[in-house]
Amino acid sequence: MTRWERTVRRVERLGALTVVAADGVCSGAALDLFLAADYRIAGTGLRMVLRDHNGLPWPGMTLYRLAHQVGSAQARRLLLRGDALAVEHAHALGLVDEISDDPARAEAVPGEVGQSLGGELAVCRRLVLEAMTTSYEDAIGTHLAACDRSLRHRAAAGLEG
Repeated sequence: MTRWERTVRRVERLGALTVVAADGVCSGAALDLFLAADYRIAGTGLRMVLRDHNGLPWPGMTLYRLAHQVGSAQARRLLLRGDALAVEHAHALGLVDEISDDPARAEAVPGEVGQSLGGELAVCRRLVLEAMTTSYEDAIGTHLAACDRSLRHRAAAGLEG
């Protein structure tokens, strides 16, 4: 694993909500980070490019993340097309959470979205990331442990169910 990919993995495993905003051409390393973020805001001019300046697929983990997020058939189609993915298409695929040209929007999102997950963001993110590759039998223990942890936190805080 390269230093760059280790850095992107650290972003994926942060205990805090990661919010990214992008506009214009988003490719290469920027696209790696964009796909690794929890919440993605795109300007109306965003175009995602899966190829490098030589027209070859970006050699990072972009395709891996893309396949996990939109499915292998859709990722294959996007790669074979080779043209830039427009913001509307990226939003329809779920790769973009919100389209906004407001530069301050990224600053407001953590207060809006982060509150709904409380301190369990890292656990929830991991459960979602592993859901596609883990069998039900292997996943149930982790999910039950997360439920138990949540119930204990609620009980300690004096909250019900």
